Amino acid sequence: MRKILIVIPAYNEEDNITTVINELRDEYPSYDYVIVNDGSLDRT
Repeated sequence: MRKILIVIPAYNEEDNITTVINELRDEYPSYDYVIVNDGSLDRT
């Protein structure tokens, strides 16, 4: 079986990142995820 990795760029997404992750987990539970934070100034 092929493995799928989703890469999610995140910059100052404190207000949205939790929702995005939860929705992806619900929709694609067997996928892997990497969140890439490039020096956010908030609590991303």
